[in-house]
Amino acid sequence: MKIDKDKLVYRKLNHGDTDLFIKLRLDFLADSHKDMGEAEKEKIKESLKRYFVKHLRNNDFIGMVCEYNGNVISTAYLTLNEKPANLNFINGKTGTLLNVYTYPEYRNNGISTNIIKKINVNKLRV
Repeated sequence: MKIDKDKLVYRKLNHGDTDLFIKLRLDFLADSHKDMGEAEKEKIKESLKRYFVKHLRNNDFIGMVCEYNGNVISTAYLTLNEKPANLNFINGKTGTLLNVYTYPEYRNNGISTNIIKKINVNKLRV
């Protein structure tokens, strides 16, 4: 689906978006694990609630979304880690990008590329 790129809104998720975090993660998992059952989904949902509350509070988790016409159409998450400093990471901070996902009907519009650029730690000043 071709979209009007001027109507795309990118935003960082916050504590009030916990239910949205969970929905997006479950949609991502359902798309990549077609055999996920309802019992597994409920266990994952409970675990995600605890995870997001803890890591949002610790500021070591960032979520970004892209909205189009008021609907979330894409997301990406970044987990931050701190390890002992070394020559490659002088401050010891590293990140893992995960859950990069755009709903199928909105793919091939460069949205995931833009989310990855916007989730950049330096831009978000974590």
